[in-house]
Amino acid sequence: MDACDIGKETAETGLAGAIAAIRAAAAGDSGIENIYCADCGGEIPEGRRRAKPGCLRCTACQDTLDRGR
Repeated sequence: MDACDIGKETAETGLAGAIAAIRAAAAGDSGIENIYCADCGGEIPEGRRRAKPGCLRCTACQDTLDRGR
């Protein structure tokens, strides 16, 4: 993997996170539950959404945030 590949991967990850944040913000404004993690863009499992209504992050991203990483 060269510098171009790393740059492309970083950009794609950032874009996915930005799209997820927009989706989360839009869902919060409309009263619809957040389905996508605001950080990684992955789907928030239904069990977590039921246990923590209004959550913005998947369990892994929330854990990382809580640990300060």
